[in-house]
Amino acid sequence: EGLAVVNEHGLLNYVNDSLCAMVGWARDELLGQPSVRIFRTEDQEHHLAWLARRRAGFSDTYETVFRRRDSSTFPVLISASPILDPQGHYRGSLAVCTDITERVEMEEALRQRIEELTHLNRIAHTMAASAELPTTLARASEIIAGLFAAHCVHIIWREGEEAGFELHVECGHGAEEASPTRFDVSFNDLAFLGRVLREGRSQVVEDVQYLPLSDLERQLLVHRQAQSILFVPLVIGGTSVGLLWIASDQPGRLSTAHEMRLAETIALDLAAAIESASLSRQAQAAAAAEERSRLARDLHDAATQTIYAATLIVESLPETWARNPAEGQRNLVKLRQLVRGALAEMRTLLFELRPWTLGTVELNKLLEYLANALTGRTRIPVELDMRGAHELSANTTVALYRIAQEAFNNIAKHARPTRVRVVLRQEAEQGMLSIDDNGRGCEPDL
Repeated sequence: EGLAVVNEHGLLNYVNDSLCAMVGWARDELLGQPSVRIFRTEDQEHHLAWLARRRAGFSDTYETVFRRRDSSTFPVLISASPILDPQGHYRGSLAVCTDITERVEMEEALRQRIEELTHLNRIAHTMAASAELPTTLARASEIIAGLFAAHCVHIIWREGEEAGFELHVECGHGAEEASPTRFDVSFNDLAFLGRVLREGRSQVVEDVQYLPLSDLERQLLVHRQAQSILFVPLVIGGTSVGLLWIASDQPGRLSTAHEMRLAETIALDLAAAIESASLSRQAQAAAAAEERSRLARDLHDAATQTIYAATLIVESLPETWARNPAEGQRNLVKLRQLVRGALAEMRTLLFELRPWTLGTVELNKLLEYLANALTGRTRIPVELDMRGAHELSANTTVALYRIAQEAFNNIAKHARPTRVRVVLRQEAEQGMLSIDDNGRGCEPDL
């Protein structure tokens, strides 16, 4: 600990070797000098205020900043007490001075780590909260710019399976808000950036002005006075799927190992988001293909067979009519039902292809389509009793349509009824749908 004794006039009467080593002055250079000499200029007024408290008889412990002989500064913790004579008069003060540089540096490092973790958490939350990849990366670029106090941040990634790195977001100086834009040049055509991607490792350029760049690369990298740049490839499974670069307007600004590790941690999240979007697109494509296959099977099993049955009746109708007009009349009724059923099947299949249109059609019409499709497929007559013209919400319409659709499917598969009755009531404050049949039912206990 450094020790100092100050007399009643604020002059140094005693300093130990430790204090001399702290401030870089010899003892004879300090003794008799004003004690404010070893304080940073902006802290000298505060020191005089603390001395006034000593004269008033108070002891204090506080942090301040000392100035060394070479004008550098360092933080100290001072514990000071007044020195009183036997009569209780103030004769000076004793101060114990501790260099707290290491503690302050640790506190600052901890504060930075907490801030970095907060930003990383925000980035992770952003990745999880948005389903749209361009929007996700645009928001992430804004957070990255704040974390690194960057002049600008760029993220470029591949769109689908195309050869080039096609989509690009930028956030930084002069940009109101990050937004995705097209980047129509393949990185294979850019020597420096292409090499960064091929090598798949982070690189720091301390002054981009000295890089041998093509005109296009110089336009991309040197714009808006960006000078030092940290490049981090976005890698999944050993393959670069994009590139993050963080630019500063100061040479050598982004060159520490810690900053590189932090950027690489962020790059893992960005690459994972890009990979997740790619897998999601593949899953959607597979689901769409499966749904198309299902609809094709349904079309074959329902509408195609109905149309085929109608075709047989049409071909035999002239002969049947000539032989038995009553039978011909009955066949015309069947033909009408089959055609209406086939048209209804086609409409319902079109609704499955474009489900968002369900909420735009009146529920009465939707139920008619389902009833006609059921009759055309099974020859089961459906009685429709629909009253009220109150317009239901789109969500309610779709929900009731799906309920009726599933009910008709169960009737066709399991009930074996001879009739079906549908009752729909639409009033100002409520809607009611009832579907019943005279089929074989089920055992309630099973």
